[in-house]
Amino acid sequence: MSTQPHKQRLHILAARIALGLIHGALLYWAAEYLNRSEPAYGFAEGEAWNRFINIGRLVAWLGPLPLLFGLGRMPVLRLAAWAAGAVALLFIFGWFGPTTAWESIDGLINVSLFSLIVLFILHELIQSAIDDDKLIASYGAYFGNAWGRGFQVVLALIFLGAYWIVISLGAWMFDLIGLDFIRRAIFSGEFVWITSGLVFAVGAHLADADIGLTRGARQIGLMLLSWLAVLMTCILAAFLLALLFTGLEPLWDTGRATVLLLNAAATMIFLINAAYQDGGVANTAFMRATVRFAALPLLGVVALAALGLWLRVDQYGLTPARVLAAAELVIVAIYAVGYLAAAVKPGRWMAVLEPVNIGAAIAVAVILAALMTPLLSPARISVANQLSRLDRGVVEPDEFDFGFLASRRAGAWGERALADLAARSGSPRDERIALLAQNPGEQRPYGFIEQSISARRDALRLIDEGELPDGVVLRREGADPVEGCLNAKRNFDDRVAETARILAQPERLRPKQYAVVTAEDEPLKDGRCLVRLIDIDFDGDEDAVIVPYDPYEWARHPRGGRDGMTVLIQDEAAAWTYAGALAVRPEFTDSLAVADFRGLNDDQRRLAVAEELRKAEVIANPKKDLSSLGQRLQLTTGDEYLSPETMRARLRMGEGGEPPAALLRNLPAPLRWNDCAPEGAEKTGLSLCHGLYRELTAAEPLEFLFIRIDGAFVNVTVYEDIGAGWVSHGAASADYEDVADALFGEADLRWSYSKERVEFAEKFLEDVAVVEPLYGDIVMGDIQYMVRYER
Repeated sequence: MSTQPHKQRLHILAARIALGLIHGALLYWAAEYLNRSEPAYGFAEGEAWNRFINIGRLVAWLGPLPLLFGLGRMPVLRLAAWAAGAVALLFIFGWFGPTTAWESIDGLINVSLFSLIVLFILHELIQSAIDDDKLIASYGAYFGNAWGRGFQVVLALIFLGAYWIVISLGAWMFDLIGLDFIRRAIFSGEFVWITSGLVFAVGAHLADADIGLTRGARQIGLMLLSWLAVLMTCILAAFLLALLFTGLEPLWDTGRATVLLLNAAATMIFLINAAYQDGGVANTAFMRATVRFAALPLLGVVALAALGLWLRVDQYGLTPARVLAAAELVIVAIYAVGYLAAAVKPGRWMAVLEPVNIGAAIAVAVILAALMTPLLSPARISVANQLSRLDRGVVEPDEFDFGFLASRRAGAWGERALADLAARSGSPRDERIALLAQNPGEQRPYGFIEQSISARRDALRLIDEGELPDGVVLRREGADPVEGCLNAKRNFDDRVAETARILAQPERLRPKQYAVVTAEDEPLKDGRCLVRLIDIDFDGDEDAVIVPYDPYEWARHPRGGRDGMTVLIQDEAAAWTYAGALAVRPEFTDSLAVADFRGLNDDQRRLAVAEELRKAEVIANPKKDLSSLGQRLQLTTGDEYLSPETMRARLRMGEGGEPPAALLRNLPAPLRWNDCAPEGAEKTGLSLCHGLYRELTAAEPLEFLFIRIDGAFVNVTVYEDIGAGWVSHGAASADYEDVADALFGEADLRWSYSKERVEFAEKFLEDVAVVEPLYGDIVMGDIQYMVRYER
């Protein structure tokens, strides 16, 4: 590494300390001030702000590194030119790379990693060229700089980790004696980031200064890795040999074979280089033979990965993840073919490996850089491939995953393609494409699954005769119960396939315990959700009730939930929307034991559920809804009698005063529920409660309305005065922010007591009116269900 005089090294140390402080300050700025939900610096929330964040984070993390590692090693002007070029590259990668297409596959992490690899390769190419004073340096220079830099970084990170262990212990020791301000200061964002940048820079300098330390660590590390190369060679050879007996089917059944094979190949390439080193090390005959032989299983694994990726792409087309896998395949294939040529070429041991490594490193930098630009954008390539398959008739519209185009994986390329497809017209096929493209559904950035209309339809079983309407099957924004059914169906199919795989093995090779899962039509044992078409809202059009495949699921959610029974409503325009989940009426909760069908096995229980669903009836809703300030409130709890004494216990006056004895009439506002106004509520306004007497309709007796504001929700309880006591008719909730914004703009009144908040509560109570419920109740067996509205 470095051999500068002592005085020069002090100057370099001072420069690295200053650079470390700047690096730490940049890291703190990126961590604390580059927040996607809080635009700053004149930006509005949107694409421009996202790009600024991406560029800022990349520059903050990686921008100072060329200067940090180039100080004392490169001439000042060349180092400055290279550092400026590195920042320019990071700007390009940040501008094009972390689009929404990358975010769903750990976008900025991938782009940061790819950018780091590109900068590392370019830095060592430039450094080696300067050291040898020629454009293409010797292989020894490349090897020494690259591996030396790698171990320098590892030692610096170890130094940083040790620093944080020591300083954390010190912080908690001071905390033990009551000096907790020291702990808070040490773990503050400013101290954490700035000192981390500083300590890493000092660690990098110390690892650069002590030649013996770095060289010794490198030699020990390379020796250990070379023996791991022997182990990895044996593993790959044994794996390929085992495939001769098992066949390829178990490998493809995993669904992740290609990625695993590619990672195994990349590991083998890394270990071969560790064993070869610079080619001049006196390796043993055994090590030389092992490295030469390793080229064969390496090429075999790469060939298997190529076959697996080709089969997957031929069947399903390209996705961003498969584009990245294809890029990795090209890279490892360059190494594998080159290493095989080096192994079979006579002459000096593996001599061809050296030019192969140099050329492959340049190829890696070019490919990774292209992936972060439109040239090889994973989103652009995969969208174009999927559209080509659709237009060529390789895949039919009902089998096409339109949701992919709407997902963040496809980014802006998918949005434009989806808009073009939605505008198609003419032939029946184009009309079908347009309909499905207009209803692609909502795709979350994580946990997505590929799904077509055909697959969604196959996840549902209609109880009655006929065919499911498209409106039930189409993907939709917001809650989508069919997606849960699709997940359940795929899990069931996987279990069936696993059972078939186990039963196909000789009995002596089977696990000692395993579940036998087979698909049978008679007990509805096929993994599909049950659907009943029935009119829920009394408009003459059939709506849909969806029951999960697992008969336990809907009993587990008696109060409603997206994992339980759900309802889709068809409106006059034949559009279908998610209405909500079915919840057991409170007065029927004692009958849930019947709903559990205790004493029946899964198959019997599933048949019983289907029979009750087939016989289900819709009756009028016994409860009215409330409406206030443009929001509908649904009373979801049951009737409850409260004696005057119980009511007194539930309501109390401010300042500890007792309510009037005459059935609490004429109670002033604000009132407080027990524990509704905690200590200090007079100042904070948390959970302040207000009550009001009013006659809801001419035919209704006087009601007492009780309102509590908790964060983002307004909770309303209705009590009826029956003379000898009170009857609670239920509670309802509304979104506080929506109605409050309409009255007071975007002022956040949730967490502070204010005149506006009291005014809001009074207006909300005064505007309450009784309205007809949206839907009827469903009676299944002995239990009555209500449709709990989607909030």
